[in-house]
Amino acid sequence: MAITELSRAQLNQEFRDGERPSGDDFASAWLSFLHKSDDGVKVDVSGNLELNRGITVKDATAGQAGTLRFNSGQLQFHDGTSFKNVSAGAGAFLPVAGGPSVAFGAGNVGIGNFAVAPTHRLEINLGNNTGPDQRVKFGNLAVHAGSANDAAYISNSAKTGDPDFALKQDSQGNTTINASANTQLMISQSGASRIRVLVSGAIEFTPANAPTPTVSIAGATAIGTLVTNRDLTVFGNAFKLVAGGFNAIASDARVKKDVSPFKDGLKKLTALQPVNFKYNGKAETPEDEKEYIGFIAQDLQKTFPELIITRRVRLEKDDTHESDILTYDQGPLFFVLVNAIKEISARLDKLEKNTSNAKRKSKSSVGADN
Repeated sequence: MAITELSRAQLNQEFRDGERPSGDDFASAWLSFLHKSDDGVKVDVSGNLELNRGITVKDATAGQAGTLRFNSGQLQFHDGTSFKNVSAGAGAFLPVAGGPSVAFGAGNVGIGNFAVAPTHRLEINLGNNTGPDQRVKFGNLAVHAGSANDAAYISNSAKTGDPDFALKQDSQGNTTINASANTQLMISQSGASRIRVLVSGAIEFTPANAPTPTVSIAGATAIGTLVTNRDLTVFGNAFKLVAGGFNAIASDARVKKDVSPFKDGLKKLTALQPVNFKYNGKAETPEDEKEYIGFIAQDLQKTFPELIITRRVRLEKDDTHESDILTYDQGPLFFVLVNAIKEISARLDKLEKNTSNAKRKSKSSVGADN
């Protein structure tokens, strides 16, 4: 017979009596065997089959779990129950407009249902932030679109509610840095806090080389902040670089009622005793060996109790509780000084008047004697 590939059944038939193939029969028998080198077939150390050329998958009318076939223009995979199109979810990728998994086109990849090819290298379609299926997670980082808006949100994956975001930007470019309720918001430099919004809403500013905050804007009682709402504390000098005053206080007569004269003056002013002092570092004060001038609050309280303000701070750096310390509002002392100057001025006027009268009387007496 002519040289041709033979099946195992044909080989069994031809050589069933142990005959030795010869001539064309020998060539046909030899052609019917697969040769690893000639045919590019290899089995690796793990028992996996390697082919140097492609593999053609034909249609199969039946199969078991793991069977691959090509049928009606689709590569199909048998899941143990039936054949499923790989492009419909049995595989990794999904052509454009083909379903809800992964889309690709023009070198771009999209996750979600795309009617046309993705326009970015990687796109993920997200709806309103209703659950994990509408968020993207990278380690502990979560990205979502928020609820019914056009903003982009970034947060910790454990804090995925809209109010819990860390960074948010809308389509107009408006950008917000945020912290969850009852947490702190910090802007740091090289790991060190420079601007800190406390749980209470108070704000602290700490420049480089400053062990404690140098500016504190208090929103409520908290360690290191003033008790009185909206107070501003500057630990050190505060400068205004241009002329003009601080005009935050409304002074127009139309906004005032129950107006009465302020009478404190010279008597109370002379009861005050200014002192030289140095701060000792307690209660967040600077221990800089610099000499300051001021009042002892406890002494001032005896004469002007209405000027005293109480702060709650940690007296010692390692204190776990807060202590009350005293400071004072020095603004009203200006008006006490005005009254004192007026009193002195009135006394001088009276003294000058008495002196003039005495001189006139003296001249009159001299004239009468002559």
